[in-house]
Amino acid sequence: MWESEILTFQQFASQLSLPLVIWNQPNLRHLCPGGMYMPVPPKSQNLLCLENLETLDSISVAASNWKENFTAIPKVKKLAVCLPPWRSVMSNLIDSLIRLVDLEKLRIHLDISPYENFSLRLPTLLSDVYPTFLKSSTLVGTCLLWEDMTTLGQLPNVEVLRLKCFAFQGRNWNLNEGGFKKLKLLQINETNLVHWEASSESLPRLEFLILKYCYKLEDIPTEIGDIPTLKLTELHNCSQAAAPSSEEIGEEQQSLGNEVLVVRAYNTEE
Repeated sequence: MWESEILTFQQFASQLSLPLVIWNQPNLRHLCPGGMYMPVPPKSQNLLCLENLETLDSISVAASNWKENFTAIPKVKKLAVCLPPWRSVMSNLIDSLIRLVDLEKLRIHLDISPYENFSLRLPTLLSDVYPTFLKSSTLVGTCLLWEDMTTLGQLPNVEVLRLKCFAFQGRNWNLNEGGFKKLKLLQINETNLVHWEASSESLPRLEFLILKYCYKLEDIPTEIGDIPTLKLTELHNCSQAAAPSSEEIGEEQQSLGNEVLVVRAYNTEE
């Protein structure tokens, strides 16, 4: 174990904690603890931090320990965290992410029912606390408001954004107010979104648009059809009203000479 570079726990065990000795694994590069809690790193000089760790997948951390833990894993590039539904936990996590200067891929999973009366907000100046090199972000169950997408748009290098299980909530989303200049893939799974407004300038490099279980969405912004890089629009179990706008986007792209675009719609609901 002392020379291990990869350590994986197959069974999800969110109520358990990793042993303190985990911090004395200097060669460890990939750690997948299956939802177990990460202990606070020791202050003793006899124990090392995980200075070579690059992947930390499916970890739970007590609200007060984010800064201590992130300071002890300075080279992490991929991070996936599981959170209880407490505003303070999410706030402390976001405030601590700036310590992970090499972070490229982030997944945040908030364990909450979308039917609970709960919402979170992002800090206005998100670029001051988020890692600069972040390229991929997945949010699950975070119950943010669509207004905060403008804040997410501040992140300069995000290319992949996956929003799942009411990551955002609300009837209206106006993306004209802030966009993602490098975003290539946008995936939205499960939302109560009804009206979506956007311009081609908001997503100038978008290649893949995937919508799943958006039962209330009335249409996809026709301006999406003006994006020259678009390669795929795909709807799964969305409203029947949204399907025609997807077809219109395909026709618009053909008129622009884009023969690559694929338009798919599966199991549209009335």
